[in-house]
Amino acid sequence: MKITMKSIVAVVLLVVLSVPVFASGQSEGEAGKKAREISAMVMQTRNYEGLQDMMTRMKEEENIAVDLQVVPDDQYLNLIKIKANSGEATDLMDYNAPHILDIFEPEKYLVDLTDQEWTKRLINKEMVSKNGKIYAYPFLSTSGYQAMIYNMDVFEANGVEVPTTPEEFEAVCEKLKAGGVTPILLASDAWVPQIWMTSGYSRVLGSDAAAEDFAEKLLSNKAKLTDYPELEAPLDHYLSMFEKGYMNDDYLTLNIDGVYGKLGKGEGAMFFGSLGLANSIELAFPEGNFGMFNMPTSYDSKDLISGGPFSPSFVVSKDADDLETVLEVLNIWARPDYASMYFKGRPGFPALDGVNGGDLPPYALDIYNKYVKGGKVVKEMNINLNALSSLNPSTLWVYYQEAPSKGNMTANDILVRWQNDIEKFMTEQKAPGW
Repeated sequence: MKITMKSIVAVVLLVVLSVPVFASGQSEGEAGKKAREISAMVMQTRNYEGLQDMMTRMKEEENIAVDLQVVPDDQYLNLIKIKANSGEATDLMDYNAPHILDIFEPEKYLVDLTDQEWTKRLINKEMVSKNGKIYAYPFLSTSGYQAMIYNMDVFEANGVEVPTTPEEFEAVCEKLKAGGVTPILLASDAWVPQIWMTSGYSRVLGSDAAAEDFAEKLLSNKAKLTDYPELEAPLDHYLSMFEKGYMNDDYLTLNIDGVYGKLGKGEGAMFFGSLGLANSIELAFPEGNFGMFNMPTSYDSKDLISGGPFSPSFVVSKDADDLETVLEVLNIWARPDYASMYFKGRPGFPALDGVNGGDLPPYALDIYNKYVKGGKVVKEMNINLNALSSLNPSTLWVYYQEAPSKGNMTANDILVRWQNDIEKFMTEQKAPGW
């Protein structure tokens, strides 16, 4: 792997942001057990209070400490690749499953967890499996769904209601804009803009079967992106939000925390995200009133919602110095009393049977009842194209950011560039059909 100056900067940042998680007053012999320590890396936006509480309790009760290295989100993927390839990976590495199982070759880099007792309680084994083996410890059985998060107080103050048609959605944006409120907020973090399209591509294709067929043909070199002109519709819709002045002008510099701040303070009205991101906003602004709705679009006449069958997860590095302790940690975290702690202030769908995921907010239950129970959910496209997980952050996701800022890149231009990237990548990987 090529190590660039950006990579070196990432390593420096890692050192600065390392946060050992120790309970004060603990030493060897306290808690009645031998003191042990493991290491872990986690994305900065996923260093949740519930996770910290789990680690603190484990130190107090089991005398096992975690040297937790907290890394900025935009540095994270590059850094875990560098450390894994150099044999310096932490014992545990955080990332979304199943995506991480295509970023790394599990048989080469990760410990097989299939025989661990907690795997018998997994609700969604497919999400953390590859080639019939389980390689990740997930916290969620699904991340929920992708939808528009909005500030209910801003809507009320500007006399607008939740839109149910594309025309109503545009009218809401126009009225908010006229009232001096940014209709839609977007963050500079590369993974944020792509939420629009990973949702949109599946919605425009109309079903999981159609999306899976498209992905199979694309990845086996039986079809090209340009064979599916309907994929331009979600991109055109996304780009039109900039052309009409609905997005924030500082979208290339405003990070995700900045988006939370503007939405919470009422400087912006909406943000296209997920249930997990809605939880983050509510935690940052506990007195705020927030909701979610499925964004109506002209390219989705079925009114489908995009689901995210993925989860924040930890994988175990084969470089782990004390594998026995690392596996013990996962077994402790899998206990219902521990696993339920993860959902402190962040209700969700637990990965393991017997775990309390907390009380979901009314809007989450409303969407669940209407879309999930109603059979109106499609998997986000990233799941179908998981083989491209390591490629997209440096190519496609960058195009999503560049297109509106340069102003001369069309939806077709993005698909053509992405197709070229895919062909080069799959050929280098010597994938079947290439």
